[in-house]
Parts: sequence; C-alpha cells; structure tokens
Amino acid sequence: MTKKKGLRALGAAGVVLLLLMALLSWTRPWWLYRVCTAIDVNSGDIARQSYLCGRQISEDIHESAFSREVRRLGIAGPKGRHWRTVTTKTALSSETAHGPYGNLINECNLIMWFLDRFEVPDAERSAVLSETLTVLQAGDMIELSHLESRLGKNLVLLPWETEGHLGTSEDEVAD
Repeated sequence: MTKKKGLRALGAAGVVLLLLMALLSWTRPWWLYRVCTAIDVNSGDIARQSYLCGRQISEDIHESAFSREVRRLGIAGPKGRHWRTVTTKTALSSETAHGPYGNLINECNLIMWFLDRFEVPDAERSAVLSETLTVLQAGDMIELSHLESRLGKNLVLLPWETEGHLGTSEDEVAD
C-alpha cells in the first residue's frame, strides 16, 4: 500500500508541476524575473536593471554615445536620474519594446549618427543635444520625431536642393 501511495503522490506532484509550467508560459510572469533596459532622460545613460519577485537585484549603468557627447560638450541638466523603460525581457519571453519609449535608444543613436555623419560643429551639436534633452525630459516622443525630421532636412540636401539645381523641379533632376 505505501508503494501505491508514493506513486500517487509522485503523480500528483507531476501534474501540479505540469499545470504550473503551463500557467507560467501563458501568463508571462513579469513579477518572477525580468530584465529591463532603461534610459536616463536627464543624461542619456543606459541601464540594465534586473528584478526578482518585484525587487531590483542589480543595475548596470553604461554611457551611451549620446550621454558621452552631452558630457563632452558640458550641457547642463538635472542631476538626478529619471529612468524610462525601453525594453523588458521576462523569464519566459524575449525582449520586447515597452510603451512609448520603446525606440528611445535608437532615436538617440540616430541623432548622434546625423551629427557624426555630417560633422556638425560643436556649437550646433550643443544646441541640438540641448533641445533633444529638453524633449526627452518632457517625454514628448512626437516632438522628438519632429526634431529628427528637422535635423535631417537641415543636414541632408536632396539632389534638387543643391546649388546647381536650385529652382529645378524634382522631375527635371531625375532626367
């Protein structure tokens, strides 16, 4: 009889474990374990924050190209950190963009690419990065997109906008 009870208990434990695994895979338990990538909107630094059962267990902060340039140019901003979560990865899911700030690191990298690619002088760089930090701190992602568009239009001349083609339509330049 004891052998039979032991097998029943083992079978019941297996069923419970199987149900628990199924439940965890369906609910994506963010509370169990998650890793977040976040950006500090006051400086542009990037952090990797790990949580276990809802409590932060580690935080690794790294300088981004954006924050390095902000510091190099001496752009003043608030001293405290204000983190915005960009991506989240849970124990049973892949890394996914999180909310309106999901693309924020890429947006900052794009601005730095524009500034580096077109060798923008420090005075203009400082103005662009100051405006970018102001927009980041306000949390206005739509304004950030407009800022990038304006920056791109100011730096990248299209073929019909060059000196030799001023006043010429797009169709005539293409021919």
